[in-house]
Amino acid sequence: MRHMLVSAGASAAAIGLSQLDNPFLDESEFPRMTGEPIKIWADKVIAWDDGWKIAKGLQQLSC
Repeated sequence: MRHMLVSAGASAAAIGLSQLDNPFLDESEFPRMTGEPIKIWADKVIAWDDGWKIAKGLQQLSC
């Protein structure tokens, strides 16, 4: 699961989306809406964000 979320974050960065475009920051994905534990939701937020940061770092290296 983490690998898929990291990949999704990296793909989002590659097409120019912002870090704030993390889909898990949408209110509909908040634990109070989904019923999932906060730890699981936070892990998703972090995994997507990690992928986004990795892709942005690679973009900066290639410039």
